Amino acid sequence: MEAIHSWLLNLLQKWGLSEHIAQWVVCGIAVLAIILLIYIVLKICRLTLIPMIQKVTAKTATKWDDYLLNDTVLNNACHLIPPILLSIFLPLILSEDSDIMWFARKACDIYMIVVVLKLLCSIINSLYTISSEHEKTKDRTMKGFYQMLKLVVICVGAIII
Repeated sequence: MEAIHSWLLNLLQKWGLSEHIAQWVVCGIAVLAIILLIYIVLKICRLTLIPMIQKVTAKTATKWDDYLLNDTVLNNACHLIPPILLSIFLPLILSEDSDIMWFARKACDIYMIVVVLKLLCSIINSLYTISSEHEKTKDRTMKGFYQMLKLVVICVGAIII
């Protein structure tokens, strides 16, 4: 990665850009490349992985996996990809001791916590659907319990943030 960075920096300086401006252009190109990579991985996940998982769960005899691995849960799970990839690639773009790196890491962490909260809430909704259709719990109202569980998850996430 360092070789590509120095090659691109030298190329931009040969084209007449100052070193300072060339550094910013290289950083911008790296950011755009990472955004493109994240977009491609997210599309691949949504177009191939999710349908494949749904085909497997549709073929099983049990119903609980159909609910736990529904569209909402899998889409929320796919939303974990961008913050994970960002946290991996941020050190390649920014220096570790810069203020921008600190802010970017914190923003990435907050984004990841919010996505995990959405994922947990969608799993709790799926569990509610499973329990409301189960014979033993069909007559009991469990909605308040699941709403309280979601409230606890959200409060813990807010404290972590």
